[in-house]
Amino acid sequence: MESEKRFSLLELNSLVREAIECELPNEYWVEAELSECRESYGHCYMDLIQRKENAATPVARAPAKCWASKWQIIRPYFERTTGQQLRAGLKVLLKVYAQFHEAYGFSWIVTDIDPNYTLGDQARR
Repeated sequence: MESEKRFSLLELNSLVREAIECELPNEYWVEAELSECRESYGHCYMDLIQRKENAATPVARAPAKCWASKWQIIRPYFERTTGQQLRAGLKVLLKVYAQFHEAYGFSWIVTDIDPNYTLGDQARR
């Protein structure tokens, strides 16, 4: 243990941020279910999950955020198109990019939501 390099938490988190920025530089469309969706100070905070079919326990989970500058455009469009608000239990198709902040950890940052995906999922049920 003495000969191994030691890192401060900030140093190690900075390495994680740099790795994510290098390895995941693009935006991606991701299918997920909302397990939580709440607004605060104009921003939207979501918890995304994926479940196996007919399973209660998620096989994947991640936090996501939509900043107010995008949310003020995305939210009314989604509500107008689907006739409903984003809420827990909805299946969504989100355009996201990865962000890791040394003090706040990992989040997917939402830049778009496809309301037609949600409508299609509801029509299939």
